[in-house]
Amino acid sequence: MNLQRSEKDIQAGIVSVLKAHGILAFRMNTGAMRGNHKGKPWYVRFGFPGTADILAFPQIETRIRLAPGSNPATVWIRLTTILWIECKRPGEKQEPDQEHFQLIVEQAGHTYLVGHSPQEVLDWIEARRKAAKGESCPR
Repeated sequence: MNLQRSEKDIQAGIVSVLKAHGILAFRMNTGAMRGNHKGKPWYVRFGFPGTADILAFPQIETRIRLAPGSNPATVWIRLTTILWIECKRPGEKQEPDQEHFQLIVEQAGHTYLVGHSPQEVLDWIEARRKAAKGESCPR
């Protein structure tokens, strides 16, 4: 009996926990469909091959030091991260088109994460939030 969660269950769990923590998140879909309408066949492709499973926008607060002599000397700002999450079962690797998509979005300045569980994604976001506040951040 296989007790390991399916990738679909992992995706749903990650989206659910992100939304529960007030993080805007969307499940992305790629693929194709075909059918018939009034006797005419149709075919449509959607998405981009290798697109990550989830697009999320976690907000991270950080302190910015202003020019010397400014009052106040620092201010807090809220930054929104563009985070693409590829969901994988533990031990599974990305496909070549997913690696290519990761390269594209990282070159555009976005962040990419391969997530194996909702807790792993939350831990990753929390580590970035701590780092933005000057606390240590594991890579």
